Amino acid sequence: MDPQDLNYLSNLTTDIQAFIQAWQEVEDRFQEAFDRDIDARLETLNFAEAGDLSYLSEEKLSAAFTAYQAIVTVMNAAGRLNWSRFYGVIK
Repeated sequence: MDPQDLNYLSNLTTDIQAFIQAWQEVEDRFQEAFDRDIDARLETLNFAEAGDLSYLSEEKLSAAFTAYQAIVTVMNAAGRLNWSRFYGVIK
């Protein structure tokens, strides 16, 4: 196989593994938010007092929760087939 193709495939598998690990961390973080009921309490949070995070807003975080749930819905479709396809590359 061409060395450039080997390099590409090596990078692809490494990147997919990094993506899966990062996604698992994101899932854990969102689960923590749901456990702490943060999604339901967004309107009560004072973002002006968030210091370095003062750029956040209820609208931005609501959009992030909505986007997260949409991604989870798509990725879990067909019995997590989409995740299995990713895992299949690095196994």
